[in-house]
Amino acid sequence: MRFNTLLSLICTAVPLTLATVTPTLTTRDESISLNPPVSVVQEHTVSDHVDTRRWTNARRLAEGLPLNPPKRRRGAAARAVPSSTPHQTLEGYLLVSKREDGTALGYVASNYNTFGELGRTEADKSLALKVKFDATSAAVGASDIEIVGASYPFFGAISGFSNSNDNFATGSFNYAFLGATAHTDPGSSAVVAENSFTAATAIAKGVESSIFTYDPATMKFAAQWINTDGNSPATSIAYSASESALILTGDEGAFVNTFGAVEWVTLTFVPADTVDPL
Repeated sequence: MRFNTLLSLICTAVPLTLATVTPTLTTRDESISLNPPVSVVQEHTVSDHVDTRRWTNARRLAEGLPLNPPKRRRGAAARAVPSSTPHQTLEGYLLVSKREDGTALGYVASNYNTFGELGRTEADKSLALKVKFDATSAAVGASDIEIVGASYPFFGAISGFSNSNDNFATGSFNYAFLGATAHTDPGSSAVVAENSFTAATAIAKGVESSIFTYDPATMKFAAQWINTDGNSPATSIAYSASESALILTGDEGAFVNTFGAVEWVTLTFVPADTVDPL
């Protein structure tokens, strides 16, 4: 009698226990944000008549000014291509398209968002970021994409604000914004250096610039983040409409579960002298 009573209680309790289980694997974590609060963004308050050219970078950051442009190490950026191979430098724009079906979304924009990150413009090429690169080097290995006329000379990746570390991995939401950066060598992991995000927020972050390879057949760029152990993890490119920013990440599912939906995109080179594909 006691056994039957106990069995009855167990059978009654089991459904109640199962009913309280709630799946959490795809629930977005609202406590984590892609960017810091807007309040951290510095106001540009220095008067125009003040000569800031000799100011240190620390002083410039304190006053909300962009950092002094770094000295470019041309020798370090060179790729190992045969000396007899003529180098071809191309100049133009970066078209942002949906990865799924190739629909063009616009160009990488020349203006930055509030946090110093680059996004996209709809269809006006006059508002697009103008870049140039060594197509010969980029076709055989990771190389820089140079921003024409920028204070920070390279189109590069800036380690994300909420990252736990500077590594992309399965199960990790870690990410990097695309913005303007100083140079880093091919194969180098993130190095704390001058960049547009730090100039806007005074938050130091690691950057990687020599991360792009170019396919002459499709004219597409692929990005490859480098982890701190030197490994090359899976790297996807996304556009966040909520942040108006282009982003790199390793685990697409972990990123979306943490920060919400994004558009997965590709970057295609459009020569400056070609007809606008949009």
